[in-house]
Amino acid sequence: MRLWYRETPVGRLADVFQSDGTWYATVTVSVADERLAGFIAFCMDWNERQKRDDPPDADEFDRYADLIEGGWYVTLDDGQRMDIDEAPVFFTGGEVTWLAR
Repeated sequence: MRLWYRETPVGRLADVFQSDGTWYATVTVSVADERLAGFIAFCMDWNERQKRDDPPDADEFDRYADLIEGGWYVTLDDGQRMDIDEAPVFFTGGEVTWLAR
C-alpha cells in the first residue's frame, strides 16, 4: 500500500489495520516535496510536544491548511484507491493514522 498527496507519492504503508473507524499503519516516508516533508516533520514534532505538560496550540496547523483539507489517499496493492478525509496524522517512529471516506 502507498500513501499519496494528490499526484505525489508520500510513502509505503505496512502493518495496516482499522479499529473503530480509524486506520493505523507504519509508513516509510519517501517524499521529495519540501512542503510535504515539512508538514510531516511538523506533525511528528507537534505530537511529541502534545505529550508534554504544556501542549502546543492547534492553531499552529493553520499554515498547513491547504495540505490538511484534502488531496490525501491510499492506493491498495490491487490498485484500489481509498480517499482520506483530512491529512493523515504522523507520529515519530513511523506511525500514521487516518480516517477514510
